[in-house]
Amino acid sequence: MTGLKNRILCIDDSQDSCELVDFVLNEAGYEVQLANSLQDGLGLMQTSSFSVCLLDMSLPDGSGIDLIPKLLSVDPLLQIIVCSGDARPEIYEEVTEAGAVAFFTKPIDFDLLVARVTSCLTPN
Repeated sequence: MTGLKNRILCIDDSQDSCELVDFVLNEAGYEVQLANSLQDGLGLMQTSSFSVCLLDMSLPDGSGIDLIPKLLSVDPLLQIIVCSGDARPEIYEEVTEAGAVAFFTKPIDFDLLVARVTSCLTPN
């Protein structure tokens, strides 16, 4: 798989989480770009094209929920998948209302994540 249709942005303040996501999604054939803060992720969105964004909720410079509308204002077609250690039902509701297409609780089941990313990139 090549091309912009398969580029994924991972925004997570945990370097270990970023590296694990990068490894798993690269093995699945996707190109992954990593960012460790809200500002870095938004900056990458403004200079590059991505089809999917994996987004942590807790970032050192802000909330993932606050970042969702900003990312979608740059690219309304971006598929946002939130990954969080906070499994409260109200968090799920907040992120889906903000525009996320999926929510995964950490620790992430990577088989399910790869399947969800693939479904985000498969034309209907």
